[in-house]
Amino acid sequence: LEECPLCSDESQKIRINWIQCNICDQWYHNHCVHLTALEGDSISEYHCSKCFDANGPSVYKRKSKRQRVQIDYVALNEGNGNVLALDKFNHPHILKLLSFTGTDAVVTLHGKTFTSDYAMVTGLPTPVYIPRAKRDGLGLEVPTTLTVTEVVGFIGEDAPIEVMDVLTQNGCPNWTAGMWRDYFNSPSEDRDRIRNVISLEISQFPELSSRVQRPHYVQTQDLVDRVWDLTSPDEVLFKERPQVTMYCLMSVAKSFTDFHVDFGGSSVYYTVIKGQKTFLMYPPSTTNLKAYETWCLRGDQNQVWLGDFVTGGIRVDLYEGDAFIIPSGWIHAVYTPVDTVVIGGNFLTIFNIPQQVKLARIEQATKVPRKFTFPRFQTLLWLTA
Repeated sequence: LEECPLCSDESQKIRINWIQCNICDQWYHNHCVHLTALEGDSISEYHCSKCFDANGPSVYKRKSKRQRVQIDYVALNEGNGNVLALDKFNHPHILKLLSFTGTDAVVTLHGKTFTSDYAMVTGLPTPVYIPRAKRDGLGLEVPTTLTVTEVVGFIGEDAPIEVMDVLTQNGCPNWTAGMWRDYFNSPSEDRDRIRNVISLEISQFPELSSRVQRPHYVQTQDLVDRVWDLTSPDEVLFKERPQVTMYCLMSVAKSFTDFHVDFGGSSVYYTVIKGQKTFLMYPPSTTNLKAYETWCLRGDQNQVWLGDFVTGGIRVDLYEGDAFIIPSGWIHAVYTPVDTVVIGGNFLTIFNIPQQVKLARIEQATKVPRKFTFPRFQTLLWLTA
């Protein structure tokens, strides 16, 4: 394993980008030799400080006066032939999301108004936005500040973590929490690509999860809490309790998650600890869900904007401290304009069972891998029945 000889403080290592001296073959972190990722890419022959005197300065690639869009070779290598000359730092759908001008507005409530009675009476036909200033009474408690470094301290830097490449919308293998911390904490110009973490479930880490309390409504309606009997002697039936109640999402600036419906048609609670999020959402009408299913089966989703085929869109901008409830089945894409940390979770409800079953069937039809579906979904419905 190569070590950078210039790292004086282990906690300050930025281990994502490296550059090798062409003379002595020593590897260095870009950060330690004061090179951004872009500057490193512009060097054709790097000479470290030890080799500088005898061999002269590094040799830079000849610059062209023509502006070029960077070809995303990672996407091409993964077989996404539909990704051609794309800027690897900006997903092609971001501009369309940000230019959306819809007429429908999100429902804004005070925290004390958002109760189980309100949900049962209204059926939650639209997402619910609860501004930070009106969160009192919601029952949601989260850390007022939470950094990625603190999160990694709770889960351990060697813990494996699922990281998504934003442009391809595919997973990046072999990442650890420590690697993610270093990437997230690096300056934006040092990041070789835009990556995102949206599936870190934290209920298994009590030192962190104990600092989170879900909204009262979620605690009373969550079917997992209502039917999963932790005291039952039936260890086979009640093994592997679904762990979907608490997620920590860590997104760098320019992260984008393309249109999706949360697994099993589950509902979502969501709050921004630090940063900002922008949602574009469409209701789960029969026509919209059919268009969504057709779009999911296409192989050129980066080139096809689902928003051209669905109606009733709502744009929601969330800021620090804001809370958000996404009802069952809503189709949504998410953009992150600045580095952001979020706490949220998924839950199933008894009054959304028809919708949840419909979405589970769409997941089957679109061949969603089992690891991306709601865990123990059929068992949970059987216990509910």
